Amino acid sequence: MNIKWRTYLTYEQLTYLLLFLFPIAGMLVPGWITNIYNLLFLVGLFYLRRRKQPLCKEDRIFLLICAIYVAIFFLSALVNGWEPIQTHRLGTELRFWMVIPIYLLVREQKDAWRWYLFGGLLGIVFIFTQSYYEVHWEHLSTAWGAYSKNIIGPFAALLGFYALYLWRSQASAFLKTAIVLCFLLAMLATAMSGSRGAYIGFIAMTITWLLFTMRKRWMVTFLLLAAVLAGVIYNHSVIVKSGVNRALNSFVVYFHTPDIVHADISDDSTEIHMEMWRAARYFFPDHPIFGVGPGNYHATAEKYAAEGKVNPAIAMHTHPHNIFLEDLYSKGIIGFISILLLLYYPFYILYKTRRRSPMSASLGMVHIIGISAFSLFDHSPITKNNYSSILLLGIALFFSHHLNRIQERESEHA
Repeated sequence: MNIKWRTYLTYEQLTYLLLFLFPIAGMLVPGWITNIYNLLFLVGLFYLRRRKQPLCKEDRIFLLICAIYVAIFFLSALVNGWEPIQTHRLGTELRFWMVIPIYLLVREQKDAWRWYLFGGLLGIVFIFTQSYYEVHWEHLSTAWGAYSKNIIGPFAALLGFYALYLWRSQASAFLKTAIVLCFLLAMLATAMSGSRGAYIGFIAMTITWLLFTMRKRWMVTFLLLAAVLAGVIYNHSVIVKSGVNRALNSFVVYFHTPDIVHADISDDSTEIHMEMWRAARYFFPDHPIFGVGPGNYHATAEKYAAEGKVNPAIAMHTHPHNIFLEDLYSKGIIGFISILLLLYYPFYILYKTRRRSPMSASLGMVHIIGISAFSLFDHSPITKNNYSSILLLGIALFFSHHLNRIQERESEHA
């Protein structure tokens, strides 16, 4: 008897394995998020010649937006004078090109999203365990994971809502119960992160999820339950209570300070974020089209601080801690439009076609709304390799999954 042993993985199997590992290993080992994303890019490159499925108009527009987004980086950097800082940032920017073969790969692997989400369930368990250990055993003020609180918190929140999507698609009572427990663990891990962006993102995703997945008669009930649960966590978590109170107090203080330019602003406060927003009155009029150049925020903020226009505290940072301000300041109006298109063109298509596949549309919309909310207090989704990988992989998976579901339903009714 001749037995032929398979000693290799198919493209499909390798893709599923990498997607399954992404949310599990990503938060535990530094660099794994980036490395797995890179491997998916390589798999996608090799898979290009095997592709069979033609692209629809929505696919082509999204991929074109990704290409234009990176092209604008080069344009702004060249117009403002290419410096070593642009070379340093090039690797992260190129990830927005690298998503193109990844998208084409997962567009044909119909179960790609499922492996990513099931990996997310285990990822939640590991993230919660790590967060609990750091806060209650190592007595850290917040959970940091392999990177920082501003990544582990938002990622835990995202995984929690991915779990809700699985909950709606599973028939087994055992699996439904396990998924609910995972969602609660994700909420607790988010709370222990102390990330303000994660808290705002969780609220935004909750509202989005309720609007697009719940029937109206259940919506108020679930909203009240979510509010009660959030209140319980607030009252019993020192991390959450102190973080929320500090942010609210800083917000009030900022608008009641008569001379904010010369005020003493804490480095980790809402005041400094508000001042970075106010700086737009100088950044944008002076550099409206191409911005100040990627990576040149710090030098320009120092200039405005020396002129007495902005508080010197914002010049101590290399970024304005907001992806929309980051692209507006560094790449001008063309950069600002490009990030809006990258996020909200898929959102527009998902919303427009939501009635043809409600659940897949809601999954993609929740991902985009969550990232948008996190990004109000963090620049990392477009300037850090790990965070940009989370952003781009999620959009690629869920946008392609939704388009696949629409095509499947159209073929069923043909």
